[in-house]
Amino acid sequence: MGKIPKMKDNVYRFPTIKVDSFDKRRFNELLFMSKGLQRVKKEGEGIPFFDQLMGDIWSSFFKNNPQLVGEIPHELKTNQKIMKNVLNNEKFHETHEYTKLDDLYSCLCTVGLSERVFNWIKKEMASNPEIQQAHNEINKEYHRGENSQDYQKAMNKFMQALGESINNDDKSFSKMLQDSLTQAKDTESMLHELLSGIKAGVGGSELKNVPLRDQFTLAEYLSKHKKMKEIAEWTGRFKAIARSKQKSKSKEAIARSGVKIGNEIDRLLPAELINLSIPETKTDFLRRFVENQTLQYGNIGKEKLGKGGIILCLDQSGSMVEIDNQAKGFALALMSIARRQRRDFSLILFSDTLMMFHYPKGKITVSQMVELCETFLNGGTNFRKPLNKTIELIKKERYKDADVVFVTDGEDINGNKYEDYKRNKEKLGFSHVSLLLGNAQTRAIREFSNKIYFANDFADEIAHDVFKI
Repeated sequence: MGKIPKMKDNVYRFPTIKVDSFDKRRFNELLFMSKGLQRVKKEGEGIPFFDQLMGDIWSSFFKNNPQLVGEIPHELKTNQKIMKNVLNNEKFHETHEYTKLDDLYSCLCTVGLSERVFNWIKKEMASNPEIQQAHNEINKEYHRGENSQDYQKAMNKFMQALGESINNDDKSFSKMLQDSLTQAKDTESMLHELLSGIKAGVGGSELKNVPLRDQFTLAEYLSKHKKMKEIAEWTGRFKAIARSKQKSKSKEAIARSGVKIGNEIDRLLPAELINLSIPETKTDFLRRFVENQTLQYGNIGKEKLGKGGIILCLDQSGSMVEIDNQAKGFALALMSIARRQRRDFSLILFSDTLMMFHYPKGKITVSQMVELCETFLNGGTNFRKPLNKTIELIKKERYKDADVVFVTDGEDINGNKYEDYKRNKEKLGFSHVSLLLGNAQTRAIREFSNKIYFANDFADEIAHDVFKI
């Protein structure tokens, strides 16, 4: 009892849903990957056939056309009653359109519903003396072995009493299903917010590029940490704003640069792409493309693409703790711009100490995201350390022509001078934008910033102009 399932373990053996060997094997693989499934399975170890019920719940969500098995052993009747309630629920059929053949969504629903069914069983055991007595007899006879006659008798008594409670509590099961589906949908939405980029309409495809095990890990972390949920909400909000700001920037650039002829695929006008997709015009398009005669947007607005990285210096002194979730959502949105533009991204967290993270081409792993979520330095405010580290980075080839974003709500406690930083900025030719939050003093910031945005916090509309980077 309590062991972590191994790939060779055949956990799902006694279904009440019609399944084949692939279904059983796939559930076992997902159980091996998902700590959420493992956690709920372990919680339900004292309930006969609870792991089989989990397999049935997963099968109902995953399979194209889930159906109940006709003839089943008496001891599985309770599982079948639960599954009958699930399959007859109108909300289940609405959700099934999205969960079928979807590993992530079907598992999220399975974890949520299995957990609620287990909690319902515990509640029934506490309030129903007959069920409690039958469960005590199971524990008493367990040492004789699961195949012993006394154990089988106690188990059947327990399952029968539990089945009678199910008959009298249809409303509870309907609510359990509704709540678990809502939770799964919310979790999947937060995964999209955290793991997708800012490009419109590709969130689902980007999520599928993340290893399934990592998706499960982040989903389980989200289920346990309110902070990560709030960061996900802010990230989604800021990514939508960043998408809008980048689109606005692109339109402004097009207005300035106009249209020219050439054959750069990423600058082609939409009309030319339509010509490529229509058989009657495709040949003419290909001829003009080869001859550098297709219509494309001008260069302004694209010139940063693929050049220097983005460096975000983010204040994590004690006064920033109240808006830390906002700050991390803002950082992840800015990182998604770097990913979209294929630029390296460095995050320098500072207070009176310093911590630095590198994300090549703006890509972040699930473990790095969790680490970022859990990191907060606290302490005072020292500008010199992050500025010195910024110069170190920009002297490296991959950060040449970098954009620096400096965010703070305070003044340097050491009253440092920044002549060296200003000289290096001029020599290396990079851009430095500062975002000043709250009522912070501006003296030091004005010394080394090309431009300053003043905002109350990250939700302030003025702060969002940083996303035009």
